[in-house]
Amino acid sequence: MLKVTHKKVKPRIFKLDPDRGQILWESKKNNRVNLESIREVRFGPSAASYRTSLNISSAHEPRWVTIIYQNGGIYKALHLIALSDASLARWRTSLLHLQSLRRELIG
Repeated sequence: MLKVTHKKVKPRIFKLDPDRGQILWESKKNNRVNLESIREVRFGPSAASYRTSLNISSAHEPRWVTIIYQNGGIYKALHLIALSDASLARWRTSLLHLQSLRRELIG
């Protein structure tokens, strides 16, 4: 996937770790997002305001994902562009399913 920030767009390998309940990606900081900290996941048009504010072309909207999460009480957003429709479909299905399973286990 492509990770989008205000400064740059960088290719990154993202992994869903079902055992730890985390989204992981390689970077200098070895970043991660705990699934329990995710407040909302927006796909495509529902995240258009983020894409627009980051000056990313509407051509990327069909494969756009924004994950809104809390880290230490601060709301953050992870913006991604899937490299293919199949990749987007896998991520959408896997992430939402894993979130649902973890909610059932905790709740």
